[in-house]
Amino acid sequence: GWRGRALEYVVDAFLAVLPRGTFTVRMQPPVEVPRPLDHVARCEALRISPLASRRADIALDFRNGRTVVLDVGTSDVVSATALHSKSASAHLEGIEDLKSWTYDGYYREFHPLVLSLAGGMGERSWRVLKRVARLAAELSGPYLGWEPGYWAVQMLHHIGAGMARVLAWDMTR
Repeated sequence: GWRGRALEYVVDAFLAVLPRGTFTVRMQPPVEVPRPLDHVARCEALRISPLASRRADIALDFRNGRTVVLDVGTSDVVSATALHSKSASAHLEGIEDLKSWTYDGYYREFHPLVLSLAGGMGERSWRVLKRVARLAAELSGPYLGWEPGYWAVQMLHHIGAGMARVLAWDMTR
């Protein structure tokens, strides 16, 4: 479906833009740490079994041993649900907060990455792209100070183009 296609474009953006050899990608990484104390309460609130597997979407394993885990969310910021929010940004932030509540405590470093189907993202998700770019830069050897920011912009452009393809695919099927 379109969600899987959106996820593919996010991974493609990382692979196309960031320096080769600085990281590898794993899909649906297993939980890294023991379950948090409120695991059962979280599962009950989400109406899922506490025995169910809890997995985020992407793990970026950097060469220095650091792993950044991401769960990608997408939203149409002009949907009926989004229009009930104060703003498109508030809507995306709400989804980020839910993803954080769902996955924080299961991974050492977890970040939500929430995208609008128009190709944009909120400030928190933008900071995630910049963080990933900085981590890759630290491992890439000599780099210019402006390069990580440029890579983050390039990843955003790749993701935005991917979201346009997702919408086109969804509209024409």
